[in-house]
Amino acid sequence: MNISVTPRKASILQSAIVAFLIIGHIITTIPRRYFGVTDQSYWGFNSFFNLDSEQTLPTLFAVLQLVTCTLLLAVITANPATPANQRPSWRILAFLFGFLTVDEFLSIHERIGYMINDLYVSRDIFRHAWVLPYGVLVLLAGFMFLRFVWQLPHETRLLFFLAGGTYLLGTIGFELAAEFLRHAHGRYIILAVTAEETLEFAGLILFIHALLGYVQNHLQPVSLHIGAEKAL
Repeated sequence: MNISVTPRKASILQSAIVAFLIIGHIITTIPRRYFGVTDQSYWGFNSFFNLDSEQTLPTLFAVLQLVTCTLLLAVITANPATPANQRPSWRILAFLFGFLTVDEFLSIHERIGYMINDLYVSRDIFRHAWVLPYGVLVLLAGFMFLRFVWQLPHETRLLFFLAGGTYLLGTIGFELAAEFLRHAHGRYIILAVTAEETLEFAGLILFIHALLGYVQNHLQPVSLHIGAEKAL
């Protein structure tokens, strides 16, 4: 049995899963937040779909997306058709996404935010103070990889920029917006959180699409064969 995964199929599958997770979040959050429905009414299922919490189904799916990105980057690095001068950049990207996978799974960025908050200031907005060091790292990484990305094929380059912009808009932009609304306009927090997580998922879908397309169109084919060899 040969397993073939195309960029289109992967994007459709991920989009369907994201839609399921977001619908689950909305169904279990709006009645509880706005109509006084208790947690007991959901038999505990509401905690599985909460986009504004850790160790949930959305977090698990985000980790799987990041693992997929890491593996694809490793495949590109090891592929014989990858230009030798680009291998170090692909390898560093694989390492960075490996770190992001661990970060998402263990909520390292959240812990850093709490540490900064405890050390320097007591304002609740600094619950997301992790944005400061991570923002600096993003700027440095963007500067380092700009030339590399610019050398990629046009479609891959465009998708890289689109994926990165979408992901950062959700991760940093709407993350801060959600925290502001949490304190200033609590009733709208569900909208900001939903937009934040949707953009993060969408950014990773675009990035995986770009990586699969690059492998499919510019490198030697990669296939997975399952089954016993036929006897001669």
